[in-house]
Amino acid sequence: MHIFLFGSGYSAHYFIEALKQNPAAKISSITGTVRRPEQAEILRKNGITPVFFDAEQGLSAALRDELQQATHIVSSVAPLTGSADETDPILRLMPEGLPYHAPNARFISYLSTIGVYGDYQGAWVDETSELKPLSARSAARVTAEKEWLAQVEGTDIACAILRIAGIYGPSFQGQARNALANIKQGRAHRLIKKDHVFNRIHVEDIGGALAHLALNNQGGIYNLADDEPAPAHEIISYAAELLGVTPPPAVDYETAELSPMARSFYQECKRASNAALKATGYQLLYPDYRTGLKNLLQSGEGL
Repeated sequence: MHIFLFGSGYSAHYFIEALKQNPAAKISSITGTVRRPEQAEILRKNGITPVFFDAEQGLSAALRDELQQATHIVSSVAPLTGSADETDPILRLMPEGLPYHAPNARFISYLSTIGVYGDYQGAWVDETSELKPLSARSAARVTAEKEWLAQVEGTDIACAILRIAGIYGPSFQGQARNALANIKQGRAHRLIKKDHVFNRIHVEDIGGALAHLALNNQGGIYNLADDEPAPAHEIISYAAELLGVTPPPAVDYETAELSPMARSFYQECKRASNAALKATGYQLLYPDYRTGLKNLLQSGEGL
């Protein structure tokens, strides 16, 4: 496997870790894009060859050379402007098509979001549900999904679109990524909105599911979500219980001071099915938030 990562952040890190732990993965090389010199050093320490990428400056000669040998390509790069009419920032630089630049590719994956479904007022959605994005960001994801799928038409390349729920997991590069750490840092809020629920997904399950699909060259569209959609305040309360502390006071959604992005999150309510992912043979490491938070506590998060 010659792996190329467009975007070398949180999810990509755990994808590589999952592959390294799998004896079936025969990794010959790993290349990841970065935008800053300090990011390059972090990748080198993890055995990843860094290559600089700036969507405004185009594809460098070094990036093109690395992409030529890639067999497995993963993109976690978000749309640039949040406009539904904006072409994917990577694919717009490849008018000849990705297969032209990566002639050895066997598997590509684009990391999207369950936000593409929009609001279903708490009903279940699966990969066949109508896409009704509410935000410009999610509408741009719908456009990008179509563009990535179009890259493999008429080829033998498998394309996996991963629609990812709310991500949590171990703190990463100095940033809290879970309710336990947020409580410890005094940043947790127990927001109450009647009947609002959402799915989450542990980052190790993003990495594990992506590694499973990549190793099997398995294409398709998959929701990466846990088994148990739940209210946000319930997760904070459980995290506080694990830590043995009083949960933060309840805050009513209607009167809460929220950023536009945070408020837009609460305007959508749905339950995302993960049956399609499970049908590929992948089993979640953390099927619900309780399992995930317990494991994080055991690893020292929030203490």
